[in-house]
Amino acid sequence: MKTSTTEQAAEEISFREVILPPNVRELRQKLGQKAKQQKRFRFYSLYGLVCRRDVLEAAWAAVRRNDGAPGVDGVSIEQIAATPEREAAFLDDIQRSLQERTYRAHAVRRVYIPSPMGS
Repeated sequence: MKTSTTEQAAEEISFREVILPPNVRELRQKLGQKAKQQKRFRFYSLYGLVCRRDVLEAAWAAVRRNDGAPGVDGVSIEQIAATPEREAAFLDDIQRSLQERTYRAHAVRRVYIPSPMGS
């Protein structure tokens, strides 16, 4: 029996939820429940949640799991994760710049993919 893409997406989401730390999973579940129960509710203070250390660590773990490519700055995951101290310093730096609201994303590297139709 063939599964629908919706079922596949639900399975993928549940797998992603399982690998999250319990406190981050609980946070996501609470936010999701609030959004579903009160459709018109506006979340005004999500920025503070992004700055949480556990959230940043979960995001970093996801990047490592996906073998993320170096960004426009050319720094690879291997360089950052070379030592636990360097990795902790990297996360400290991101957290500090987010809390101080000085974080600025680098320009995105644009790659054009030729279409198979030649247009």
